[in-house]
Amino acid sequence: MAQSNNDDDMLSRHVSWMVPADVAILQYLTHSRTVNGEPSVQTPKTVAVNTGYSRKHASNRAQVLADHGLVEKVNHGEYRLTGLGERAINHEVPYDELEELNDDGNEKE
Repeated sequence: MAQSNNDDDMLSRHVSWMVPADVAILQYLTHSRTVNGEPSVQTPKTVAVNTGYSRKHASNRAQVLADHGLVEKVNHGEYRLTGLGERAINHEVPYDELEELNDDGNEKE
């Protein structure tokens, strides 16, 4: 499985809907860039190979991350990091704000 540092582990510990695989997926997507430096489109299979999680688990968690606005579902089975996802993995979004995201990426009312 992918290694993460203690700060990243805190992300999955403080946001109830997140699991360690989410952190690994966000880290991988953060480092996966196009030649222009933009977040690249990745499949769950590619994410799985590079994070050590199963393809099915990577797919399920990518969908959860997409539901919460941290990744964007580009096409069927293709995902890309969002600005919110990048800010989250870089600890620029408070845990309580991530906790408050609905499964549509918006804050709960």
